[in-house]
Amino acid sequence: MIHFAVKNTFLVFIGIQIGICVHAQNSESDTLRAKRYFEQAGEYDNKSKRDSASIFYAMSANIYWDAFSQMNDTGLIEKYLLCKNNIAWNLTSAGKPDLAIPVLDSAIVAADKFLLHQQFVTAVIYNTLGYAFERKGDYDHALENKVKALEMKLILFGDDYYSVGDSYLNVGVTYYYKGDYQKALEYMKKGLNIYLRVYGTKHKATASAYNNIGNTLSRNGENVQALEYKKKALDIRLELLGDQHPAVADMYNNIGVTYFSIGEYELALEYYFKALEIRKNNYGEKHYSVAASICNIGAVYNQTGDYKKALEYNTLGLELRIELLGEKHPSVASSYNNIGYGYNGAGEFAKAREFYSKACDFYLETLGEKHPFLAMAYNNIGLAFKNQGRLSEALHAFQMAISVNTTAFIDTANVFAEPLLMDFLDTKEILISLKGKASVFFLKFMNNKAETSSLQEAFYIYLLCDSIIDQARRRMVDPGDKLQLTESADNIYIAASNVYASVISNENALGEESKEMLYYFAEKSKGMVLLESMTGADAIQTAGIPNELKHLVHAYSKDIRFCEQKLAGGLDSATGAVFRGRLFALNRTYDSLMNVFETQYPDYHNLRYNFQVASITDIQSVLDKHTAVISYFVGDSSIFQMLITQNCYEAMQVRKQGDTDSLVFLLRAALSSFTPEASVKYSEIASLLYNQLFAILDTKTACSGGNNIKTLIIIPDKSLAMIPFEALLTSPVEKPVMWEKAAEFPYLISKYAIGYAYSATLFRRNKIKEYRKKSKTSGILAVAPVFDQVSGHFPDGSQAGNIPGTEHEVAEIASMFRKKKTPATVLLRAQAGETDLKNVDFSEYQYIHIASHGFVNSEKPELSGIVLASDTSISEKDEMTTNDGILFQGEILNLKLNSQLVVLSACETGLGKISRGEGVIGLTRALLYAGTKNIIVSLWPVADESTAKLMVDFYANTLSGKDVDFAGSLRKTKQKMISEEKFAHPFFWSPFVLIQ
Repeated sequence: MIHFAVKNTFLVFIGIQIGICVHAQNSESDTLRAKRYFEQAGEYDNKSKRDSASIFYAMSANIYWDAFSQMNDTGLIEKYLLCKNNIAWNLTSAGKPDLAIPVLDSAIVAADKFLLHQQFVTAVIYNTLGYAFERKGDYDHALENKVKALEMKLILFGDDYYSVGDSYLNVGVTYYYKGDYQKALEYMKKGLNIYLRVYGTKHKATASAYNNIGNTLSRNGENVQALEYKKKALDIRLELLGDQHPAVADMYNNIGVTYFSIGEYELALEYYFKALEIRKNNYGEKHYSVAASICNIGAVYNQTGDYKKALEYNTLGLELRIELLGEKHPSVASSYNNIGYGYNGAGEFAKAREFYSKACDFYLETLGEKHPFLAMAYNNIGLAFKNQGRLSEALHAFQMAISVNTTAFIDTANVFAEPLLMDFLDTKEILISLKGKASVFFLKFMNNKAETSSLQEAFYIYLLCDSIIDQARRRMVDPGDKLQLTESADNIYIAASNVYASVISNENALGEESKEMLYYFAEKSKGMVLLESMTGADAIQTAGIPNELKHLVHAYSKDIRFCEQKLAGGLDSATGAVFRGRLFALNRTYDSLMNVFETQYPDYHNLRYNFQVASITDIQSVLDKHTAVISYFVGDSSIFQMLITQNCYEAMQVRKQGDTDSLVFLLRAALSSFTPEASVKYSEIASLLYNQLFAILDTKTACSGGNNIKTLIIIPDKSLAMIPFEALLTSPVEKPVMWEKAAEFPYLISKYAIGYAYSATLFRRNKIKEYRKKSKTSGILAVAPVFDQVSGHFPDGSQAGNIPGTEHEVAEIASMFRKKKTPATVLLRAQAGETDLKNVDFSEYQYIHIASHGFVNSEKPELSGIVLASDTSISEKDEMTTNDGILFQGEILNLKLNSQLVVLSACETGLGKISRGEGVIGLTRALLYAGTKNIIVSLWPVADESTAKLMVDFYANTLSGKDVDFAGSLRKTKQKMISEEKFAHPFFWSPFVLIQ
């Protein structure tokens, strides 16, 4: 909730060569001296010594004016005007636009008087005048003057001249400040395209365009792509200007802004302090850029809860801004807003509103009646009123926020009025406004159950939010940005679920409707980015796109993921810059290719975006009478549960008993231990979680299924994806609890076969693909490096340990398939290398079994992978090779699978980064995207002997049945291990789970 001032590096117009007419020796001598002064001023400008530069510009201007008075040469008046322009530019850059504007006004008067027609210098002056108004916060006049400059340049030079690029960029910057980010991007990208044609990729002007596009993308919620642009600009500026230049400080600041936006506060602080140090060294203590850095640091401390330190920085920043910019400036309003945010966080709501109101007043005066920053201030006032229980005033504030954040909506009196779907400027702020309104309406209903109109309005607003989220997701290009949006949307879906759950118990139509909507919002919070990615991949194959373009997409995707993996692994600065540049170019080319698909192949757009959440009826259509789906949605204080069977649907809300994340952590720890204390802890938590998570099965309704339900499809949420539900205990264990009695424990696996899915919609999608497309594949591909005769290594360089049981494992499995007259291919030891595996046509195999070491990086999923046999012909230091002996997540995404089942008989292959609203981001997600229908993976490090036994028995059970039932086969296998007691401890059998 802070406006980060964007410092843009624009071209200062120095060193422009204009012919000199010589009339007298003394005039020639004077003009040569003026030229030297002008050049000296330019050198000071390049060193950011603005005061010294302005002195030399002034001396040069005086000489040119005197010479013009004697000779009446328009070339001399142009030089004079350029001097005046650059003086005004430096005054503005020093935070003194009020002094610059009269200088520019007089220059325009002189240009009109002495220049007979539009000249380049006139356009330059209008552009600088726009810059001065921009620094004052008068964006309407800024835009007016910058557009004049652009129009003059287009008349003079056409659309392919460097200075026209400057004007496109500058107009885009003003649109940015006005809050019209789509328009800003449109102009900035026009400017960038001219720069790339004129200057190439390594030029300070190109860097400026990248920087400004990055800032705009960040405000538009596209932070991952913004970081790409900003880091590209930083690399260029470091190479051209060194590491202590103010323009480099600007990049550090703006990269910090993006890290702040995505909640990476430590990284944000790191970059903000870097920027602050360089700015102080260049500008001293009193400069508006220094003030901006100080305020940004204060904003981070606000977010981390250090309100004392936040107030210290924000107050200092405010005082500097008032001194340098005057009180009536948008940056000053931002400081008031930040101080208010700190008071709000500290619980001083009245004090917070005082500062928020000041921010509102100054934003309104300086930015006008329609701007996202004004919406931000009103939103904050609304939240402060809500925290005080002043609901009517909160509603009015949120309504004001909506009005100022829209282009045409003006209804501030009727709080039941809502904007049109497309009528808003800033997605983030409109969602905050709408969510705030909905929450207040819900509170009003809870305070007075007769206010059903308030409840219905909350229902409608959450549906509007959902549509806006979908619209924003479609606009975004980078999958990382889509994930960020999904994570932030999760809070809205939780809030909506609370509203619907509150009325489920009502025995009326409203209660039944709420059950349906609870399922809908829970489903929208699960795997939507994965679903869109898979739908998009399908669209490329079925939309009539030529094969050569399909191959091109695959090649670009492969190179992009390789670069992402290398950058995630950490590289030295020089190599990192190379890979960032390579990734940046690949992504822009890929984006252009996707744009071609969107515009030239209409079926692609329809197939990619016309997907919907599967309805309850849709899910029921793929269930048999013995299968039930249970979907979970973990809220702040409740766990929402939805049960779907072939003939009915039930939903309920269960209050949490303890922190879910902590219970998951403790259960995993207990399952991995063999101590008596761990058995007691396991018994307590496994029973507690069962009682919470399966309350819906204990309801006395037809949906509980009685004895008919044999298989459960579990759709977990958040950290619940990290535990095996089959190891939960359906009743308390008789004391004393001891692992020696593990075979007698009442495990959930004793009652049900269990499979897992990312979402009900994705589960149905896979089922439909199974029904519609009977696989022509057959046989199994079994892979085991073993690591007794060949080496393997993890990303950190450590050697993979010998796993001798895997040789027996794959040999037994292959033998079973061959006895069934089914082909079996085994890649063993040296044959189980990465190059060998990538040369396989995976589409030929119905089963793929990889027995090796696996590893998961929960912070950087790109670094998760499977260890294979090392290729000794490839140097481990070769940064450019993709075949390094590890099959990373990104490389799995590039595989083309058509398998019924992939088994990763390796450690922790079912884990990954838990993304709110998206699920586990790891190897399972990559395999689903690559095209397999089912996956078996593990949730923790597994034992060699027990794993081999489980896998062999699983395939024996699978091949013995008439119909393939992976969940049933896995259940039989686990029950057998429990009954034989040696491996009855759930550590051995429970980590392997089936993802469908």
